[in-house]
Amino acid sequence: MEEQGNMPFLNHLEELRWRLVRAAIAILIVGTAIWFYQETIINVVFLSMAKKEFITFQIMCKYFGICITEIPIKFQSMTVSGQFSYALMMSFLGGIVLTFPYLFYQIWAFVKPGLKFKEKNLAR
Repeated sequence: MEEQGNMPFLNHLEELRWRLVRAAIAILIVGTAIWFYQETIINVVFLSMAKKEFITFQIMCKYFGICITEIPIKFQSMTVSGQFSYALMMSFLGGIVLTFPYLFYQIWAFVKPGLKFKEKNLAR
């Protein structure tokens, strides 16, 4: 929205609404991408830490003599909707984490026009 000296209260609410809509769309897009690639993400990011070739295990074995051969991982769902809930939560939280810079920008773009000149300089 255009920057003006003073805006009525309802215009501020409209600006805030559009900032929240943009943030929600960004989370939805990234969360959807994570949803479709979640098996790859689980295998590459999480399960790679259980392999003996993981860099931390190699360092521990080389320098401290603590050699790990295998870490057995067994996923078990305790509820009927457990796997679906886990996938949904991973997509949502991953969307928030990966879009955090954009979310922070949206917050800053809403707050910045209301700051005084001295406050803007202190924020730099």
